[in-house]
Amino acid sequence: MTVTIGVLGAARIVQQALLRPAAAVHGIEVVAVAARDGQRARAFADEHGVARAFGSYDDLLADPDIDAVYVPTPPSLHAPWTLAAIRAGKHVLCEKPFTVDATEAAAVHEAARGSGLVVMEAFHSAHHPLWATLATMLAEGRIGHLQHAVASFCFPIEPRTDLRWQADLGGGALMDLGVYPLRFLTTVLGGGEGQVVSARAVVDQGVDAAMTIEMLAGGVPVTVEASMIEQDDQRARATFVGDEGTLTVHSPYSPQWGATLTWSRPGHEPVVEIPDRSSSYEHMLRTFAASVAGGSDPVTGTAQALAAMRLVDAAYAAAGLPRHSDLAGSTTRAGS
Repeated sequence: MTVTIGVLGAARIVQQALLRPAAAVHGIEVVAVAARDGQRARAFADEHGVARAFGSYDDLLADPDIDAVYVPTPPSLHAPWTLAAIRAGKHVLCEKPFTVDATEAAAVHEAARGSGLVVMEAFHSAHHPLWATLATMLAEGRIGHLQHAVASFCFPIEPRTDLRWQADLGGGALMDLGVYPLRFLTTVLGGGEGQVVSARAVVDQGVDAAMTIEMLAGGVPVTVEASMIEQDDQRARATFVGDEGTLTVHSPYSPQWGATLTWSRPGHEPVVEIPDRSSSYEHMLRTFAASVAGGSDPVTGTAQALAAMRLVDAAYAAAGLPRHSDLAGSTTRAGS
């Protein structure tokens, strides 16, 4: 079975997250793209070898030859267009963050449950075997009893006109970057569950430009760090501290981009391992195709997305920030 996919929006992420990996995955074919500007859709389709172009999202959803849609719109439009796709009888692969809050995620979850359709968050990292491997290693006590973990994703986002700096579009460090370490720690340690203890944020231009969250994941104290303003220490890593050693993972959110595991134990030289560096996006698309074919359940389905968005809401509340920030543009600090 080949799943035909239409894309709702000619966004930059489409080539990396869908077009390139789809070329390497059996059972996935990208056949159409829609944009609000028909000429832009046609230009995108021609550039990337996509057969059909539509000048509206609704026209694409009405095409009976399209099995599924990929939703790479700004986060504020994820829920509306995912719900529209469900009503149109399409399977959905929706970019992260799944929605802007748990209320929207719950609405999508309810709509998906009775639809018979696959609705999956495009959280590619969680589909890579590295996460399951780490969960097993830690559960087996490779560094003894786990005492603490910290996971970070810090990277400067420029220019300031980027949608990730726009509160009304669902921007912010937690929504764009922080969901990766949050989801990583809760998946590896807590089976997707966690509890927010406290959070603090740097607010700039009306969004959380940086956020630190203290949580429990699987009963273990953990720290999540995210920043869109970090210049000197760009970080995509996680460190697990046990009573018999430490494990540091570099590039846990996109293992194909140079992931390493460094094991450190007192009195021993550090051991560096090179894990599987296959494409997380290809793993995600294989899962999506298999789920549509009826062979498996997605590991980033609506239930998991809803659980994650509840944690995101809890973090914003703990930091004293509204879910849709309408804060002043000056830089401030907030949180417990």
